[in-house]
Amino acid sequence: MKGLNFFKSKTNNETDTYSKIEKLIGFELPKYFKLFASLYELGEGNVLLQKYFNSKFSSYSDCGLIIFTPSQNEEYNFSGFFNNNELLNDWEVYSSDSHEFLEHGLIRIADVGIGGGIFIGTRDENEDKIFLVNWSKSEDYCLIANNIFEFSKTLMFKEEKTFLPNEVSYSELYKNWGEDFWRIRE
Repeated sequence: MKGLNFFKSKTNNETDTYSKIEKLIGFELPKYFKLFASLYELGEGNVLLQKYFNSKFSSYSDCGLIIFTPSQNEEYNFSGFFNNNELLNDWEVYSSDSHEFLEHGLIRIADVGIGGGIFIGTRDENEDKIFLVNWSKSEDYCLIANNIFEFSKTLMFKEEKTFLPNEVSYSELYKNWGEDFWRIRE
């Protein structure tokens, strides 16, 4: 799995769901972000991860992680873009008074499991551009894509053996016809 395949397409015909948020924050959200949000379901944890069925516990578990690599020696986990509620909550709790917004017009649209996150530009000079902000690095703002679609295409699935039961390898996983999850060959 790769890129846009990690996102669930919206099935309903929601109209402008961001007008209420735009009134509250006082500016328009970037156009490509709104287009992306009109096509795909957003929300942390609302991404399509590969899962396997664990018959021992009769439950489904993740097989790995979604990652992106902004440079050759860096790798970050990705758990999804903020939905309306998460975006508004982050705006109220953090972004509205943040250095990223006040100085650069950036608002956070996703967490990456470290201090910082994935931010999108809202001003004319950086509108729709996607930045990685890592507060523990000397280079705070790293341009990683020109828009949310371009960034999403860089997402990759990473096998994580620690997610599978002991002694099970990925070569032992299989799917039955019509199933959307993996099974462990026993």
